[in-house]
Amino acid sequence: MDRQQLEAFDAAFAELTALLDHDAVMRRSAALVAASAELDVVWIAEPLDADRLVVRHLHRTRTGVLEGLVVPRGWGLGGKVFAHGRIEAVDRYFGSRRITHHFDEQVASEGIEAMIAAPIVADGRMLAVLWGGRRRAGSFGSRAGTVLERATRGAATALVAAERSERLAETAVHEHRRALALGLHDSVGAMLFAIQAGIHDLSRGLGADPALRGQAERIERYAAEAASALRDSLQALSVPPRQLALSVALRADCRAFEQRSGIPVSFVVLATQLPALDPTRTEALVDAAREALLNVEKHAQATSVALALSTGNGRVQVTVTDDGVGRPAPAPGTRGGLGLGATVDRLARLGGGLRLESPEEGGTIFRAWLPG
Repeated sequence: MDRQQLEAFDAAFAELTALLDHDAVMRRSAALVAASAELDVVWIAEPLDADRLVVRHLHRTRTGVLEGLVVPRGWGLGGKVFAHGRIEAVDRYFGSRRITHHFDEQVASEGIEAMIAAPIVADGRMLAVLWGGRRRAGSFGSRAGTVLERATRGAATALVAAERSERLAETAVHEHRRALALGLHDSVGAMLFAIQAGIHDLSRGLGADPALRGQAERIERYAAEAASALRDSLQALSVPPRQLALSVALRADCRAFEQRSGIPVSFVVLATQLPALDPTRTEALVDAAREALLNVEKHAQATSVALALSTGNGRVQVTVTDDGVGRPAPAPGTRGGLGLGATVDRLARLGGGLRLESPEEGGTIFRAWLPG
């Protein structure tokens, strides 16, 4: 095999690998549609739930106003496509009566005058909606529709392949973790049980010597604590990888905060099972927690912090509580800082929210949540 053949093979392998990556498929689809249909800007949204889309993939945008935008079914051009499942276009966006105008501010920020959108569907399942915009008014013609139809069919095929590849990878990791958990249960678990039973039997034959009995009881207690820790570890090893992503990231941020500030943080997961959040929502909650910890570090003069991850009422919530002096009063007409305001906006775009509380006993409670 000569150098040219090797390079061609490497390129083909890289392209095949990209087709098995969900985000790479979205980026390539957006770039392909933009070039083929002569569009100035392209963005793609994926279902957040049965009635809402969230914009996650952008190509050639001028601003960040579309990123994370939540689009309810029937709202705007994309919401109409989401509802009816067919390609739609408006040659003069702002004058069109065929769509609602809930997103005129965002569209105007991007300078878009004409818009087209198409569904990405596989086996009757809506995978995404793709928009294209031009910064001039005018008809798209039949060619743009043909390009979008062909591109979205290809994207749907690639996305299904990527989903299957991801599920296989996650299954392989999960099965490996389960095998490890079973091995630990059969080996270390059995050993700890034998130690506990042996020490218990031994302590009953030690007679009245208080020193020996006390030592035996301590060993038995340590063995029981080790067995409890092992059970917790085995349970964690049995959790699917996506359910671990949020708690792992938050735990790492707690450690980083402690190292930076010297303030101890207790982290607790108040849920027997966490939902498998998509990467966008996981990242939003992690960033919200980081903003809360940063504000504690800068303003609170706290001596301790608690971070809790919980579920309930269809929500996943991160709560950060400190024992400091309370949050500073925001300037008139503001929401308390650029970072906090951006966090509020981001969570709202994903259907969630943020609340700050100042208890009478002092400190601050920061609650951020998203649909679970």
